[in-house]
Amino acid sequence: MASKLVAFLVALSAAFVSYNIYNSPLKTHPTMSGLEMKTFESGEVLKYVESIRAAATPERPALASDRGRWAMAWLHLVIWNSWKSAYFYADKYPEGDVQNYLEYALLSASFLAEHHDAEESALFPALEKKIPGSMEHNEAQHQSFLKPLEELIEYINLAKAEGKLDSATYRAKVDSILVPVMQHLAEELDSLEGSKLLEHFSESELDTINKATHKAQQGDNHKMLPFVLQVRELDAFLNTHCDFEMNDNYRTFLLVHHSRPHLGSSRLCLVRGCSIGNIVNCGSTPPIL
Repeated sequence: MASKLVAFLVALSAAFVSYNIYNSPLKTHPTMSGLEMKTFESGEVLKYVESIRAAATPERPALASDRGRWAMAWLHLVIWNSWKSAYFYADKYPEGDVQNYLEYALLSASFLAEHHDAEESALFPALEKKIPGSMEHNEAQHQSFLKPLEELIEYINLAKAEGKLDSATYRAKVDSILVPVMQHLAEELDSLEGSKLLEHFSESELDTINKATHKAQQGDNHKMLPFVLQVRELDAFLNTHCDFEMNDNYRTFLLVHHSRPHLGSSRLCLVRGCSIGNIVNCGSTPPIL
């Protein structure tokens, strides 16, 4: 009888500890704002961000003609949120954690470069075949910040090799291209309006283009999948259910990546809500395309 009582008390204690761990308020995390974030909080930049968010609805569109723009908007939010968190934590990562931080900062910058490479190899040529000149503005915007983006990536790689980062230098490089990057990410969505594309393509053709574009940007799933999902799954979920700015800790990605090396192409659940009940449900989450 005594042993059963002890077992019951141990189980009860474990449940209590688990409940408090999962229900600890996320508001204890720092909010990504302040004087150093003025570039990210400028009215011009936020105008572009709101334009992207308006296209990134929680519901996956049923038609391929609407789905391409929708998926693109979500990927653009991945870029925005990852750049913002990498920028914020440039001088706030824990002592001895510089390599983990730089891994995240590098993936954030590389994701944008690879995203544009995928567009120029799969999406733009496919659309240009039937709508000549329709992607020229997008390509020109790519070229406008390609060189400084390459320099940003080179600087992060150099910092990784040296094992140290000058946050002021890193932030200055981001500051120099943030406005044109966000302008492009917002304006590009206008060229992907479903009604415009349907004047030249069928739903079946657009479905093929969507899938080819998605396939073109396939990196290391051990890193890329959790990196994308940490933003995509949580942006709508936390903005809807939580009084909390999502993606406020670069270690969200690192924790998932290092603890789930077997991911491959499987789905990923992130326990990162306001409470134990706010867990992203992978079973009900549609694929991007």
